[in-house]
Amino acid sequence: MQDSKERVLAYIDEHREQIIAFLQELIRIPSVNPWFHERPAPSYEDQVQRAIAEKLEPLGAVIDRWEPDAEELAEYAGKPGYVPDRDYSGRTNQAAVIKGTGGGRSLMLTSRHHQRSARHPQQRRPQYWGSRSGRKVSGNNSSAYPVW
Repeated sequence: MQDSKERVLAYIDEHREQIIAFLQELIRIPSVNPWFHERPAPSYEDQVQRAIAEKLEPLGAVIDRWEPDAEELAEYAGKPGYVPDRDYSGRTNQAAVIKGTGGGRSLMLTSRHHQRSARHPQQRRPQYWGSRSGRKVSGNNSSAYPVW
């Protein structure tokens, strides 16, 4: 197991700049949750999903992408996060599976891809999204992502 961990860490060290550039690319996509605006607005979460899929497919990942359906989600009425009649257009979910080899286990990747709305006027300007300062890459809100 240690050998595998060392190989992964070595790969990350060797490809640091490409990994950071991809993080910046993802942050620059204005994937703000449309319900965080005063009025519902378009979301570009699907663009984030597609960018991730483009990186994973050459690695042999099997991608499953779908849009949630409000009617199908009705069975969760009364539970946290359920909102009746919500429009999920352009807000795809995605799962990627990379099958193991030689008896190895498979890896399934899932994540959430919308950003919070910008808190400060300067952060609402997309030209600042994904900017890098030293060891940090900025998003469209007050947080910065440390990049070793």
